[in-house]
Amino acid sequence: MAISISIRSLTNNNDGIKATVVIDGLPNSVISFNCGREPEYERSNPCVYHGSGPYVLMLPSPNLWYVWILDGGQPCLDPEAVWISKSDDEDLNECGLFIEQRLVANKKGLEASIRPIYPQATIKQIVYGLGSAVMEFPSIIVSNPSDDTPWRFAPFGSEADFNLQIAVIIQRMDEQTELAAATRLTRAVQRILSQPANLEITLPCGSMLVNARTQAASISERQLADRWLSIGILNWSAMTLYLDRGDH
Repeated sequence: MAISISIRSLTNNNDGIKATVVIDGLPNSVISFNCGREPEYERSNPCVYHGSGPYVLMLPSPNLWYVWILDGGQPCLDPEAVWISKSDDEDLNECGLFIEQRLVANKKGLEASIRPIYPQATIKQIVYGLGSAVMEFPSIIVSNPSDDTPWRFAPFGSEADFNLQIAVIIQRMDEQTELAAATRLTRAVQRILSQPANLEITLPCGSMLVNARTQAASISERQLADRWLSIGILNWSAMTLYLDRGDH
C-alpha cells in the first residue's frame, strides 16, 4: 500500500535536542520516525518521539538531521532536514553579534579614550556587517567572519577557530593626520575585548568559545575621494570544540 502521509514542516525547537513535526495526510497504520545524519534512508535509525500531531522528535545531538516518516513501517523515501541547535542563528554569526554588542555596551569607555584629544567626541556608529552602511565617523565596523575547522581528534572531536576583523575609522575632510586619535581608539577596542569577561563566551546557540584574543593592531591613513581616513585594524579570534558522535 502506498504511503499517504508526508512531513509538512520540520522545525528546530531551539533547545539543542528536539524538533517539531507537522504532517500532511491520514496514516493507514501506526506512524513512526527515523532520523539520520545522511540523506540515505539505509543509514537512519528509529527516532524517539512523543505527541500526536504535532509530534516532537528527540534527536541524539545538535547538528544536521534528516527525518523520515513511516506509516506501518513503510517509509516515505523523501526526507525532510533540520539543523538542531539552541538557536536558529549560526554560531559564527553570533560571534560577530556578540562583539558588536560588547562594543556598544562599552561605548562610553571607547569615547573616553579619545576625550584627551577631542573632549566632545562621540562614537557615531558601531555595526556588524556591511561597512558601506556607515555614514558617520568615528565608527567601528565588525566584519569578515571566517571559520577554520580542522579535525583534531578523530573520530569524535574537531576544533574550530572563529575569526573576525574589526576596523576603527576616523574621518577628516581636510588633509590632517588623525593617527593619535585612531591609535587611542583602536587600542581601547583591543583592551576592552581583552578583559577577562570577554575571553570566554557562551553563545545563544550553546557553543562555548575560549581563548578569545584581539591581535595585530595596525593603524594606517589613506585618501578616499575628498576625504582622509585614519583606520585601525584588529583581528579577533576564539576557539571552540565540537564533539560529534555521528549517531548514525
